[in-house]
Amino acid sequence: MPRSFTSEELCKLLKDQKFTEEPQNATSHLKYVHPTPQKVPKGTRPFVIVILKKGNYDPNTSASYRTQLRRVGIPNEAIKKILG
Repeated sequence: MPRSFTSEELCKLLKDQKFTEEPQNATSHLKYVHPTPQKVPKGTRPFVIVILKKGNYDPNTSASYRTQLRRVGIPNEAIKKILG
């Protein structure tokens, strides 16, 4: 089973993949937008919402993020390298 990870690790992965952070005001979530939204499969959101300051995500949330990252085109190697 893959290990859980933190919001800092998830943000690092998204920045490494050239996602851009949208400015947010007074929220516990960050929105990272895909660098080329037209390359995201139809029906998939061209952004990832990151829940901040949660420590390690629980296994269900970790699995959900991994699936979401694969859907927006992040290679498995990049996911495993940073998120384990």
